[in-house]
Amino acid sequence: LLLLVVFSILVKAEDLAPLTDSEVGALLDRGSPGVFYAWSPHMPLSVDGLKEIISAGEQLDVMVMPVLSPHANVEYARDRLADRLLPEELLRESESPELVKRDLFLHAPAILVFDDGEFVSPVLPGLRRSDDYVELITRFLVNAGQ
Repeated sequence: LLLLVVFSILVKAEDLAPLTDSEVGALLDRGSPGVFYAWSPHMPLSVDGLKEIISAGEQLDVMVMPVLSPHANVEYARDRLADRLLPEELLRESESPELVKRDLFLHAPAILVFDDGEFVSPVLPGLRRSDDYVELITRFLVNAGQ
């Protein structure tokens, strides 16, 4: 968490380039497991879920990529993060048609799990607690490995 706080001081949200299909592809090409997490300040539970999904990612040692809904008001999102003492780096927006095509932003919060160069889950909407995210993500990673 300290790393996130330090990083948020050094990086302004305006300096974060939107997530593109090229970057999504590069993340998948790494072959490592990870999760995209769609959130919106207009869905308060999805803001609460940021801490839950980050914790789950730490427990599983998988990358978590929070992505702000393209329909969100960025200034409102910035205020919601500040209210919860979360860093501005979580304001990363998306310009990825691939994530839109996969319906990541139809609901917030939602996750999309990937591993070994491909998506291994459908979009999974709804808030979960950290331990529940761990169980859910693990199930998709294990099934993908079979």
